[in-house]
Amino acid sequence: MAGLSTGRRRLLSILSRSVLVFPAFCAGIGVRSWATEDRTDGGDTLERLLTNIEGARSVNSASDAIAMKELLETFIRRWCNSDYPPTPVSAAELADVERHLDFLMPSDYRSGILTSGLPRPGIKLLHSIVDHEIPIADVSNFHSPSEIIDNTEGWQPAGLPKSAVAFASDCMGNQFYFDRLEGSSSRVWLFDHDFETVKPVGTNFSAWIEAFNSLPDAMSED
Repeated sequence: MAGLSTGRRRLLSILSRSVLVFPAFCAGIGVRSWATEDRTDGGDTLERLLTNIEGARSVNSASDAIAMKELLETFIRRWCNSDYPPTPVSAAELADVERHLDFLMPSDYRSGILTSGLPRPGIKLLHSIVDHEIPIADVSNFHSPSEIIDNTEGWQPAGLPKSAVAFASDCMGNQFYFDRLEGSSSRVWLFDHDFETVKPVGTNFSAWIEAFNSLPDAMSED
């Protein structure tokens, strides 16, 4: 295993000590059990195993990205005006934000925004919420990379938590944010600037978008 990276050697070492539980895990991702095979080839068998695991992770990541793209495209189709298409965001722009704020954006947000762009919601979403008296805060703006930094830093004196990364806002200027304390698996939170309160409004970015997609159509357009 001399040619392996430190991280891969560490994982291989852990796997080699997990003879009792690892075969079941292998079966779950279609990997041949090595608990009863001749392991005289040492690192080669474990190396093949680790390669298969990494391949399975890549497939899952690709599936998640496709699902997120479909969620955002549904949101855009239902709640955005075709005259105002999504605003493209580059990976470099998003990376600049992450470096500046020392925070890795959640993978579903990252993949969705890089693939579909930033949605530009119209009045239909707010009308749906008001018409049907649904107790949910609308989203009226998805912040551009520069706006993420400006709103994150600009709202802190007004009570936005210092761990927040503001990525969107509602029609009243209240900020939707990810919490750096929760890491890249952060829930979606809402900061109410009038009452200086915060509350979680989505278990993750995908679920938050899906909640809007599940709303009924607005009864009025104007």
